[in-house]
Amino acid sequence: MRKRRKRVYALYQGDEFIDMGTAAQLARILGCKTETIEWQSSASGRRRAKPDGRHIIRVPDTDEEDDNEYSM
Repeated sequence: MRKRRKRVYALYQGDEFIDMGTAAQLARILGCKTETIEWQSSASGRRRAKPDGRHIIRVPDTDEEDDNEYSM
């Protein structure tokens, strides 16, 4: 069984990078729930975000082992 990794999120204000961390870390910084961070990074949350407002992007997982597993 594979161990589940914690997802990493990046916080932006407009085009400016603010911070990066797990949903729990960003929730502590922003004073909201982890579910809010997860929702704001979803497709629905990104569509509803204001153009110059705060938005959150989930950082894709990068695992060198997985990449090498499929290369021949």
